[in-house]
Amino acid sequence: MSAIRMPTEHIATPVPQAATSTALRIEEASVSARGVLLVRAAWQGPAAPAALELALDGHLLGTVPAGQAGRYEGWFVLEAAAAAGARQVSLRGGPGEATAAIAGRLGPTQGWFADRSWTASSDLAAALAPGAPGVLLVSDVLPRDGVARWLPVAQLAAALRQSGHRPLLLHFGALEDCQSDLATLLQQFDVVHHHATGAAPQGWDPASPGALPPVDRGLPQAVAAIAAAAGCGMAMAVSPAGLSVLGKLPPELPRGALLSRGFVLAPRMIFSPVPREKAAATLRGILAGTTLVLEDEGLRLELGKWLPATRAAVLPPLVALPAPPATTAGAAPLVLAVGATAARAVAGRLPPGTAVALLDDTTPLPVLADAVARATRVVLWTDAGVGGEVARHLAGLRGVPVVGQAPSPLPQDGGGEAAVAALEALLTEGAELPPAPLPAWTAAGFAAELGLPPADAAAPADGGGLLARLLAMRLHGQPDPRRVGLLVEPQRPDAMLLAAAFARVAGPGRVFALNPPPGAALLPLGTALQAGVDSVLLDLGEDAAAGRAAMQRVLDCGLLPVPLVPRAGWTDAAGLARLRGMAAGKVAYVGPGPVPPGAALVLATGGAALPGADAVELQGPADPRRGRLATIFAANDDAFWRRPPAPALGYDRDPAAPGLAITQSLAVPHEAVPMLALALLLGCSRVLLPAAWRRLPALAAALAALGQAGIAVDAAPDVLLEMRA
Repeated sequence: MSAIRMPTEHIATPVPQAATSTALRIEEASVSARGVLLVRAAWQGPAAPAALELALDGHLLGTVPAGQAGRYEGWFVLEAAAAAGARQVSLRGGPGEATAAIAGRLGPTQGWFADRSWTASSDLAAALAPGAPGVLLVSDVLPRDGVARWLPVAQLAAALRQSGHRPLLLHFGALEDCQSDLATLLQQFDVVHHHATGAAPQGWDPASPGALPPVDRGLPQAVAAIAAAAGCGMAMAVSPAGLSVLGKLPPELPRGALLSRGFVLAPRMIFSPVPREKAAATLRGILAGTTLVLEDEGLRLELGKWLPATRAAVLPPLVALPAPPATTAGAAPLVLAVGATAARAVAGRLPPGTAVALLDDTTPLPVLADAVARATRVVLWTDAGVGGEVARHLAGLRGVPVVGQAPSPLPQDGGGEAAVAALEALLTEGAELPPAPLPAWTAAGFAAELGLPPADAAAPADGGGLLARLLAMRLHGQPDPRRVGLLVEPQRPDAMLLAAAFARVAGPGRVFALNPPPGAALLPLGTALQAGVDSVLLDLGEDAAAGRAAMQRVLDCGLLPVPLVPRAGWTDAAGLARLRGMAAGKVAYVGPGPVPPGAALVLATGGAALPGADAVELQGPADPRRGRLATIFAANDDAFWRRPPAPALGYDRDPAAPGLAITQSLAVPHEAVPMLALALLLGCSRVLLPAAWRRLPALAAALAALGQAGIAVDAAPDVLLEMRA
């Protein structure tokens, strides 16, 4: 490959296509922001002329002399006005003539770092020049390979983009395959490069996981050149065929790898111990010093069995799914079946003539999204795989009913008689599967796990004194402050400031991170138990779902998560969950008193002191009241920096929260709302309220939620009138 390495800041707009004669071909004609016109052309026939005449919009500019092998390279400095208004460049000489437009969204540029390059930006310089830090993904996988193989790559690119890093792709293989998927690729990546290999890439055999496919001789040089020119902070192989590139990259370039589920599980599938250990040893050598990305936490644990003590990040799920396209006018509705079990079930239960689409993990993502857009029902089973998981999520976004069971993350054989019969029964009943909640994650935290530098490293002004006082308040009231540590996200601007304040209050050696960067004086979270720490403080942020996900990560490490600021913790969620359905079918009175007859449960509101109340809500950490069944408090209220003693259970208040689920954030426009939510959780069949409260606008949403759940809400009878009678 003959390449001309041009400074990226000089190129502004590439040529998408050129009108070419039989002998002359324009490869590039672009104008930079500095008003520099670059023309690159090649003569394809014999007897190339010594020079070509160059015209811009019909006005002759000069001549372009021939270089080696009939190539023509020319630079012309233009006035800014002329450059901005330029529309067409022409080359003439001998029997050849070629014309190209200086415009276009994207276009192949011969010899640019790789064999071909495309950009989704109309400004090639802005797309290629180092601006935001970039990550270069190296892959032979394309969207055409199916949702199971392509979706993790798209997820990784979307997660990197959300963390402030530019995703770039270097595809190696056949140019025709890359060009046919170019539109989809440019939706995920800022720049797409292609490297043509001398032979078709060899496949990877799970039976011999240590025998990686050989790498093309010129691919490592292309990876290094693109990474250096684009300012990439990491090069990542996202398929087994690209892993062999990692060991041939410059040592100063950080390396990463996206490992598929099959790749991580491959060593355990070798039952003979000697070949299994040999394959694992080979893979350990290949992946040494590489940051790994896995699809879920279970794979991280499996990876630790044959590759311990390595940096590994978990890929956030379903962050790259396209918005479902609008339903095509006049398109016939259809039933979408995903997986072998669903295919057999719909064949036996749907009326004749029903339009059915049968999809699986090999279906490309755009095709799957289009099918969901036209579907009236989605049918899937545990063997539906990644395609079923994506179809279920997209169906939830469109409100399309889903019938069946949630897909399993592990590969399963489908189509068994028992599974088909169970799914046919669900189709007959019309039972719907609720949408799956998406696990929360933080883009900055994901980048920190990869070891990537933060997009904005600016640190706030010193506030260590205030932080130290807040930390001391939070530690006060913990059962044993000496066994409490702190978990920080190193990429956050205030992380080291918070760590220093905690060290002043609690002493050194108790500040942790999931994947601490070198030299940050932070300990891996996995070493907390050995350091005598059994619970950690962590900042959960404003997003309640992301906070619950962070607590789950800490819990997976065998530690108790404690919110840094007042907020419901993991023990609160577990305690409230144990109350679910404990008073099924009973009648509850919600109010301040007196208690009317006929109430089996008394749920006292506000600061009411009702003798023998089954549930009370504390007004402060020193409130002495306790409920016989439940004692709750607003955990994210500033009054509860010091947590009340057990068995009090906290819940979070959020004015924007929907619904009446006390296990999640709860909007509390009236003091009765927490107890109404508790009645719903306990499974009460009827709720008695003071008559005046049933007409309050502040309780309208909560009462409507109870009605939708099938709980009757009646006015409590007047106790004084009954006593007189």
